This record gives sequence, structure tokens and C-alpha cells, in this order.
Amino acid sequence: MDPREIFEKYRSKTLQELLPIVGPDTKTDLLFVVVRHLMLKPQSELSKAERMIVAVDWLDTQVGADGFYGFFAYDLGSTPIIVEALESIGCPKTASIVAKAIAVLGPVDLTDPKALDQAVDRDGVCERLSEIDFLYYDEPEPIEDHLWAFIERSVDDIHLH
Repeated sequence: MDPREIFEKYRSKTLQELLPIVGPDTKTDLLFVVVRHLMLKPQSELSKAERMIVAVDWLDTQVGADGFYGFFAYDLGSTPIIVEALESIGCPKTASIVAKAIAVLGPVDLTDPKALDQAVDRDGVCERLSEIDFLYYDEPEPIEDHLWAFIERSVDDIHLH
């Protein structure tokens, strides 16, 4: 099924209705549905748990596709909370790797997208981030599993509709 079909199939479900059907064959698709719902909400209306879910999913998607350069260059406001989010869901190794990537940027206001964009475009930063990409790829924690466990623990703070 393509992503639009998946979203349409489950879009009317609440989180409480989705949780019982999460399994090895459905967890990726259902995580897509949860994150898509959250990304459709204004960021100012997201709870802390919801922001963490979006941040971790964005990290995993962007670093998987474009490395840390892509994560920082196309930041959705996730950078300031990503280390805390990873620690909160139970991924301390990944949090440590992300902290190393953030340190490569040097002193920068992580809440300022323009400053982040300028930081990733400085000489040598892209190459150093590429080296850290391999740490991320080589030390995988089961982020999706940890994210689902976090969602289950935070069910009262997550509202899809």
C-alpha cells in the first residue's frame, strides 16, 4: 500500500484503537499514521510527548535518507529536543551519537533554523557529519520499537484528532 492509502485506511482511528493492532507487520505503517496525524497539527498545539515522537521519527527518516546534514538542514524544530527525546524513549546510544553530531555544528542557536542552516554549510561540517552518519548506521538501536513503547506509556498525552 502506498502511504496515502495507509493514512486513509487508518485516519479515523484513535490511538487507543490503533494500539491493539500494532504488530510486526503493521507497526511501521501505523507509526506513519500516528506521526502524520501529529504533523498535521499546529506545532504550538503538540504536547511534549507528541513533539518528541515527531522529532524522533524525523531524525530516523532524515538521517536514513540524507544523513545528519539532512536532519539539520531541513529541521522541523526537532533539533533542540532530539537528545532528550531519544533518552526519553530509551535510546541512549543514539542520543549520544546525535549529541556528537550537534557538537560538530559548534555554538549555534538550535532553535533558529537560519543559524542551523548556516552551521551545516560551514567548511568541513558536512564531512564531519558524514563520519557521524556511519556511527548512527553502525550502532542501531531499535528506534521504532522504543518509540512504540514510549507511545504506549504516553497514551494520555497523545491525541490524534
